[in-house]
Amino acid sequence: MISRSNVSGINDTIPAGSAYLGRPWHPFARVVFQHTYLGTVIAPAGWNQWSTTTPNTDNITFAEYGNYGPGSSLQEGPRASFSTQLTAPISIQAILGSNFKNEWWVDTSYLDSDDLKEPDAGTTSTSTSVPVVTATTAVSTTVPTSSSTTATSSSSTTTPGTPCVCTAYSQISAAVASCTNIVLSHIAVPGNSAIDLSGLKAGSTVTFDGLTTFGFTNSSTFDPITISGKGITVTANPGAVIDGNGQAYWDGLGSNGGVPKPDHFIVVKKLTANSVIKNLYIQNWPVHLFSISGCSDLVFQDLVLNNTAGYAPNSVSKGLAAAHNSDGFDVSSSSNIVIQRSVVINQDDCVAITSGNNMTVTDLQCYGGHGLSIGSVGLKSNNNVTNILVSFLGSTRQECS
Repeated sequence: MISRSNVSGINDTIPAGSAYLGRPWHPFARVVFQHTYLGTVIAPAGWNQWSTTTPNTDNITFAEYGNYGPGSSLQEGPRASFSTQLTAPISIQAILGSNFKNEWWVDTSYLDSDDLKEPDAGTTSTSTSVPVVTATTAVSTTVPTSSSTTATSSSSTTTPGTPCVCTAYSQISAAVASCTNIVLSHIAVPGNSAIDLSGLKAGSTVTFDGLTTFGFTNSSTFDPITISGKGITVTANPGAVIDGNGQAYWDGLGSNGGVPKPDHFIVVKKLTANSVIKNLYIQNWPVHLFSISGCSDLVFQDLVLNNTAGYAPNSVSKGLAAAHNSDGFDVSSSSNIVIQRSVVINQDDCVAITSGNNMTVTDLQCYGGHGLSIGSVGLKSNNNVTNILVSFLGSTRQECS
């Protein structure tokens, strides 16, 4: 199993699509890539047979989960028919054993914090039945049993392992008020409406599933998504996409004029206590993407932020790229922030840090924009930036001012 790694060409001379994740030397081969950046060198099929005369594709397990980057199944495909996209990651316990942390040959300092958590009971790599939120005034959950039972209450809270699945925008507020495990599945957000996650209960998990879309909102002060809370996890199922409907706003001017457009697509404020935002695939945001302020002890990881469509001029951008000022991460007045293992394709700063302390920006692939900007905004009430560690995998530009 290859987990939380980077698969890229050693330099730009390696042709795109020239490599595969694996091919079966013998039957019963088993290989899994998960939470891994896959560069352009990976062929769209992902996996290859041993040869045309001896394919060796029977009884094999070639699988992926939560990979990202231009060579991932999110951006390429279709994958080889004998491969699989898992619905849950393989736990480290399944590979090294439940007692791995006490083995002399395991140095846990090299492991991701998520790997050190005990897996949820009953977690498998196949899809499972989940309950659904069915009303805006009450959270209605169905607990799967041998004789399925439905319980509805306007004040009840679901048990931690029972997801509340919202399949309509109108169900979200009730789920946020009553649930700690929320799935937002194929949500179409109407115009002038937002996904408000600022009232999440401590320790909540929100999972985006399928395609999330947004209607048009003619305002520069509107925030399409807001996230706050303590110990919060925001993640996504494999293949999920959050689409910001940038094409409805892009005019080549960004926040400098033109059509009023939401200045920040996702506002993260006062998100603390080891919260994490991970595994999201976001595309076509109108102007800036993440606005991060008043946060502490927060991790962003394994994100793909893809504004590639904004490079092309449109009928009102006067020959310029239609998207503009499309920063990936704007950070201010925050501490102990980690941004890692992510891809940003945009038309402005990859990461802009206006103020804050103790931040790590590492293993990022930044394309099309300005790379890193520290203190360049200026003229703010707080422009103190201290203790910043930066390590890029690749960037077209980095600047400090």
